[in-house]
Amino acid sequence: MIHPFTSFVDHLWHLKKRAKIKKGAFVAKNLRLQGCDMSQKFMKFMVLLMISLLLISSLLAGAAAFL
Repeated sequence: MIHPFTSFVDHLWHLKKRAKIKKGAFVAKNLRLQGCDMSQKFMKFMVLLMISLLLISSLLAGAAAFL
């Protein structure tokens, strides 16, 4: 039996892959239409979080390569 949460995540992943460009344009348009500060702050926070995670992981990979 497949775990429901895993299948749900898979479903979301397929949807995301299929509608990536559309969704990006849609989200950008929505943000412009709403002018919602909270969502923009949240998006910026998420982007910063992703970038910092990537930097940390790459630093760890570099350290592991040197060791």
